[in-house]
Amino acid sequence: MVRLAVIVCGATLCAAQTAADPQLAKIRERVAHTLGRIPNYTCVENIERSKRLGESGHFGGTERARLEVAEAGHRELFAPVGARQFDSASVVPSAGWGVVTNGEFVQYLQAIFENESARFRDRERQDVDGATCLRYEYEVPAAASDFRVTYQGGAAFVGFHGSVWVDAESFDLVRLEIIADRIPPNLGVSKATTEIVYAPFRIGDETFLLPQKSVLVTDPTSDSAYAFRNETEFTHCRQYSGTSTISFGDLGETHGPTLDEHDVVEGMRFNLKLVSTLDVQSVRAGDPIDAVLSADVVWKGKVIVPSGAQVLGRLRRVEKSTERPGRRLLTFEFSEIESGGSRARFFAALQSARWRQGRVEVFHDSHLPGVATLGFDETAKIAASDFQMIWTAVKIN
Repeated sequence: MVRLAVIVCGATLCAAQTAADPQLAKIRERVAHTLGRIPNYTCVENIERSKRLGESGHFGGTERARLEVAEAGHRELFAPVGARQFDSASVVPSAGWGVVTNGEFVQYLQAIFENESARFRDRERQDVDGATCLRYEYEVPAAASDFRVTYQGGAAFVGFHGSVWVDAESFDLVRLEIIADRIPPNLGVSKATTEIVYAPFRIGDETFLLPQKSVLVTDPTSDSAYAFRNETEFTHCRQYSGTSTISFGDLGETHGPTLDEHDVVEGMRFNLKLVSTLDVQSVRAGDPIDAVLSADVVWKGKVIVPSGAQVLGRLRRVEKSTERPGRRLLTFEFSEIESGGSRARFFAALQSARWRQGRVEVFHDSHLPGVATLGFDETAKIAASDFQMIWTAVKIN
C-alpha cells in the first residue's frame, strides 16, 4: 500500500515575497482566516477507488468505501461510519486499497502557506465553474518539505509543486493542486497528483470553507505495476460537542440526542417539501436549501420522525447543462434532520421529484447518501408549495 501524508512541523510566513505581491498577501490572510475558523467536526468520507495497469488506458475495477473522518485540533482521525468513538490512531482502508492519503483539511494548506521556503508565481486569471479566479503556481523544495511517501516499508520526504486557484473577489480558496513527481524510484511510485475542490459547508449555524472533493492519482514506475485513482467526496459534515453522539478518545461519557440516526431503517420513506422559494437563476453553490417532512416517518406502526421535522441541506453544486441549453443543474445535499431540538444525519436516496409548474429532471447518478442532481429551466422560480421530493433511507455501512 502506498501511503501519502503531509506532516506539518511549523514554519513562518515568507514575509518578503508576501510584501512584494499584495494579492498573495490577501490570499495568505484568507487562508489563515479559513484555518483559524475550522471547527472540530466530523464528515463522511466517500471513497471511490479504481486502478489500471501502467500509465495509460482507462481506470477500472471500481471499489467503494466510507469512513468517518474527524478534524480535531488540526489532526485527522478515522473510524467506521456511525461509530461513537474515534481511536487516537488513524484508521485507513486496508492494504488492498493500494493508495491512501490524508491531509486534505488542514495539513496541505499549512505545508504550503505556512512554509517560509514555498515560492509562488502569479500566472493568470481563469474561469473555474463560472467564477473568475486567480491562479498561482507554487513550489516547496524537498529540503523544506514534510510530504512523505511510504510504500512497502520504504519512505521518503519529497518536494512538491502545483497550483492554487482563489476567487478573484473574495480570495477564498476554490481549488488546490499538489504534484509530487521527484520520488525515489525504489518506492515504486513515479508521480502522485492530488486535486482538492473547496466549497462552503454549513455546520451548525455557521458556514465554513472545507474540502468538498479530492482526487488522487498515482503513476507507477513501470508498465507492469498498477496506477491508482482515488476520488473522495466529503458529505454530512457536522460539529461535535459535549452533547454529540460521538465521543473522542477518553473524553468521558456523552449523551446523544433523542433523535438518533441509528433508529432510521433502510427503506423508510421521507416526503419532503421546500421551506422557501428557490430561484434557479440566482442560487449559488453553498446556499442553504432546507425542507420539512410533509408526513410522519412511520416504521412498524411507530412514528420515528414526526411531520414538520426540518431537513437541513445546501446546494452542493450549481452548473449549466452542457447537453441541454437553457437548463441548469442543481445538486442538493441534505445532511441532517432536526426535530425537538435534536439532530440526526440524513442518509437517503432520492426516488422522485415533482414540480407542479414545470419540468424537473432527476439524475440518478450519485452514490452519495443525501445527494441528488436535478435539472430545471434556468429562469425557474420554484415556490415551496409547488415542489416535493420523496427519499428513502439507505444503509451506508
